[in-house]
Amino acid sequence: MYDMTRESPNTPLALTAANNVTDFRSDSCSIVEFQRSNANGGVGTTTNSGIVLNVLKKEMLAWRPTLQLLIDDNPSGTRMRSPGN
Repeated sequence: MYDMTRESPNTPLALTAANNVTDFRSDSCSIVEFQRSNANGGVGTTTNSGIVLNVLKKEMLAWRPTLQLLIDDNPSGTRMRSPGN
């Protein structure tokens, strides 16, 4: 996993986010990619079903507890809505 305790790197992306009025989001739900994006000034993430499938193939053990909570909270649901919608 990406070490979130480290100071944000002086990468071009981190400098752009720090020095300009801009928001950027990671186009992935990968935990490591989100943490890296967040450390560089990212404000969130966006994804789609294809990306989710590929990430779950690699990170199912990390996502399993969260997925189980979503299933337990909505056992008859077939589609989840994000908290903001």
